[in-house]
Amino acid sequence: MGTSDITHQAIWEVSTAKTGTSVKNLIDTRLDTFWQSNSGVPHFITGYFNYRRNICAVELYVHYGIDDTYTPKIVVVRVGDHVDCLETVGEFTLSAPIGWVKLRLEPMYYLSKVIQQLPDTPEAALASTLMRESSRQGFSCSIIQIGILANFQNGQDSHVRQVKVLEQC
Repeated sequence: MGTSDITHQAIWEVSTAKTGTSVKNLIDTRLDTFWQSNSGVPHFITGYFNYRRNICAVELYVHYGIDDTYTPKIVVVRVGDHVDCLETVGEFTLSAPIGWVKLRLEPMYYLSKVIQQLPDTPEAALASTLMRESSRQGFSCSIIQIGILANFQNGQDSHVRQVKVLEQC
């Protein structure tokens, strides 16, 4: 199975943007432009698709060497079909990233969070669920949200140079 870049099939919005660094910069395919937030963390980048997509990964182009304290350090990815009901399906800590960072959306991460909330679930049912879901790739959703929870050196505003959303095909 391969992946397909579906970034340009979404309508994008950001929680805030400094003048001259709009959401358009996230998908313009240029690495010399960037989106910059305009408030304290957290910051959000949200993509809306016309119908449910099987999203398996998000890629961010970030550059710690250039952007320093503006570089995201802790990133979460949330998915769902309504912006008020998004589920966290991945949390990532970046390590002084320079270039493309692939954030793989693993159903096992999500299942481990669900399991923690269901301590009374019988082991047999749990094992069955894990086996059934472990072969699944990606998450079916119409909304994806990238949340920046922290930047390096406790920076407040963030720079993200590019975003890609990959669908399992």
